[in-house]
Amino acid sequence: MRSGSRELLDEIAARPEVDRVTANHDLRAVDFDSRPDRRGEAREVEPNLLFVGAPAAWALGATGTGIVVAVNDTGLDEDHPAIASHYRGCLDPPSCTVKDHDHSWWDATGTSPLDPSDANGHGTFCTGVAVGDDGGDNQIGMAPGATTIHCKVLTDGGATTDAAVFECFQWNLAPWDLAGGNPDPALAPDLVTLPWGYGGGGHAQFRDAIQALEAAGIVVVAGAGGDGPGCGTLRSPGDYREVLTVGAADRGVPYPGTIASFSSRGPSDLDPSPPYDVPDVLAPGTDIRSSLPGGAYQIWSGTAAATAHVSGLVALMWSACPALRGDVGLTGELIAQSATPLVGQPGSGCGGDYVDGPNNDWGHGTIQAENAVRLALLSCGAVFADDFETGNTSAWSTAIP
Repeated sequence: MRSGSRELLDEIAARPEVDRVTANHDLRAVDFDSRPDRRGEAREVEPNLLFVGAPAAWALGATGTGIVVAVNDTGLDEDHPAIASHYRGCLDPPSCTVKDHDHSWWDATGTSPLDPSDANGHGTFCTGVAVGDDGGDNQIGMAPGATTIHCKVLTDGGATTDAAVFECFQWNLAPWDLAGGNPDPALAPDLVTLPWGYGGGGHAQFRDAIQALEAAGIVVVAGAGGDGPGCGTLRSPGDYREVLTVGAADRGVPYPGTIASFSSRGPSDLDPSPPYDVPDVLAPGTDIRSSLPGGAYQIWSGTAAATAHVSGLVALMWSACPALRGDVGLTGELIAQSATPLVGQPGSGCGGDYVDGPNNDWGHGTIQAENAVRLALLSCGAVFADDFETGNTSAWSTAIP
């Protein structure tokens, strides 16, 4: 509650349908210390996308078409050339001179209630990693065929409150218009990207809301956090077993890379291991080039970028196999099965299997987009070469330089 008396609080707490009442925490949820301030130059398909085999997945016909990716972050520059035609509120792509922000934009911070904005850049950057493509030399996104919507949950300074987080989760479940009316679950996204987290972990207040999203068939992808390399450094809700938690891989060495030093590790205090090892997987999180407000591009590092890669991967898989859409559990299993373990890399020794995975350092390994899409297609009954029919996946899990 935002205001009221102690009597009202006690009355609400006493109601049988109320489980608990908590304070409205006000926390900074985005890091600023891993952002090189240098201009990125166009390189067509970005190296991080090549690293995880995204072009090979696109060649299978999986680009994310028909899938809606929600990003809950600092906001969005919906006019950025790499994002404009992917924004659901754009009514006349690719020019996007005609827009309708109803059900595609919501600002829980009250900063820019009628028109998308992003004075921070974090939200625009992560959206670019997930879906960005300007149709030319800036192929920066994992799922260039997908559509995006945005809930501004973080202030321009990177902070948020519990109330804002819950408000965005409610909007994700049934987006409403700019006036706060006409909620429509038919316009809900297929997945929600949370490239931020509450430091210190152990913040369980969002669990019910996330369970409601996933019960509706909406995947929630969350960042592990950038507080590594110590054990037990996960941020919330990246320490929830319900979410698909992503750590950062350093692609400075051949695939599958190494775990980035800043990437947070498990175990989770909320869901200890065994049986739960987190993060679930790694994705590229170092020296990632993506979009910034004003049509700019820069190179940043962080688990936020890694998280956006996995959101794009879900979009690729669901566009390849529409029957998989909404199956949150199986989707997570296929992503884990198709990942490549970082064999022989003990990380910080936070517990688990360091040969095949999972463990609390690198989870099941680094994502591999082609493998994940092929598994998605197999789940839809697709038939490939003999090695797929026999279950021998070695031919399509080779390292990508």
